[in-house]
Amino acid sequence: MHTKSTKKERLKGFFFDLQVQRMRKSWSRFALGIMFLPLIYVVLLQSDAYNLNSWKLQIAQWIGSSDASNMLLLQKLAAGTNKRELYQNGATCISYPDSDVCVATGEVRFDTKTSTFHLTAGQRLHHSPTSVKPYTRKKDNITMSWISEVKLQESSAAAQPCQFNHTSPAMVFATSGFAGNFYHDMNDILLPLFMTAGHFRSQVHLVVVNIRDPWVLKYRKILSHISRHPLIVSPPRHWRGGEREVHCFPGAVVGLKYYDNLVCNASDVPDGHSIVDFKKFIHESFSLDFSRTTPTTQRPSLVLISRARTRVLLNEEEIVGVAEEVGFRVTVANRTTTSDVERFAEMVNACEVLVGAHGAGLTNFLFLAREAVLVQVVPWGLDWASETYYGGPSQRMGVKYVEYKTEVDESSLYGEYPMDDPVIADPLAIHKMGYQVSRKIFIDGQNVTVNLSRFRETLVKVFRMVRPEIL
Repeated sequence: MHTKSTKKERLKGFFFDLQVQRMRKSWSRFALGIMFLPLIYVVLLQSDAYNLNSWKLQIAQWIGSSDASNMLLLQKLAAGTNKRELYQNGATCISYPDSDVCVATGEVRFDTKTSTFHLTAGQRLHHSPTSVKPYTRKKDNITMSWISEVKLQESSAAAQPCQFNHTSPAMVFATSGFAGNFYHDMNDILLPLFMTAGHFRSQVHLVVVNIRDPWVLKYRKILSHISRHPLIVSPPRHWRGGEREVHCFPGAVVGLKYYDNLVCNASDVPDGHSIVDFKKFIHESFSLDFSRTTPTTQRPSLVLISRARTRVLLNEEEIVGVAEEVGFRVTVANRTTTSDVERFAEMVNACEVLVGAHGAGLTNFLFLAREAVLVQVVPWGLDWASETYYGGPSQRMGVKYVEYKTEVDESSLYGEYPMDDPVIADPLAIHKMGYQVSRKIFIDGQNVTVNLSRFRETLVKVFRMVRPEIL
């Protein structure tokens, strides 16, 4: 009996000690929590999330949205004070140097007839209505005069009932301005569109103002990779009767952020997309090879972009002959060839060298496989533009770059101006007079007759880059 009672006492003592230890841990945790309460209070006090209206707005959005991640994805498009404003008010407008962008979370209703977003989830704006021209040339007043305004207006009786309900946000952009020029198509519209919409993973509705149907048809493969949904047009096309449509979205982005000339800062882009990611995206859209490990033939293929109006290579036939003598298989691509973007993308992707004088056609380097070579013929007075628009961007995208800088006697300007004229003696002085002055002379006013002996040296260098085992 004594032994049994001893065992019971020991067992009771064990459980008593265990309870004491648990109580001590609980009190320690409680005390630690009490210590951190002031810190938590300060953090919340400084946060816009502490604002009661902000909490009400966000709770309403989370309850009302079938996919709460929409709000988080939209919030990634704002930073700093704009992000806090978006948390608190459900809407914010961001003024960038080259574009304006407005972001709204929560339900919005879009009237295609008036190109107006009605903010119907209690969102607030500093100024209502607010208007945005969704194009990336804000400083160019002439170009922006071609762009229609899209309005954002706080909820009112003017909001029409929903006809079409969507579960993904809207993203608004324009296909006017410089649209139609291949460089500007990529730089002003498609690159900003990819950088703005990429993190939505195709779950976004594209709304187009100032639509140009040939433009949409030309880039349909790219647009279908950005969004899996049909385009929404505002105002409605006349051939469809021009009837009003009211689309309801769980948020909206009006306008696109412009980064730089075929450049972006990955740290400023949602999900950190880089310019190389954009090139990969273009390749995926057209089902192109991004990397080519081995040459397809012994004679490397070279595509020469032929220009017909300005910066024309006047001795183009002789250039082709020299390239073939060096060892290249040459294909000359004229305007008809390059206008079919899908077919020409495949042609460029299959070649190893792309050659052309400075101009929009060189933007096709986007289709080159990694380690292919871009050769730019730099006309007189266009050194900065050639490096800024094509030389630098091509190298950042993994393309090898070679430039052929023309001498003054290779330009048609030679002989048109005296040797002591700034056009010949000091091109920089002409550029300082403004773009409209320099454009007439260096962009629109000259052609090039390449020095075949010098150009041969450039082509031999390029041949060694793509076939080092032969030369």
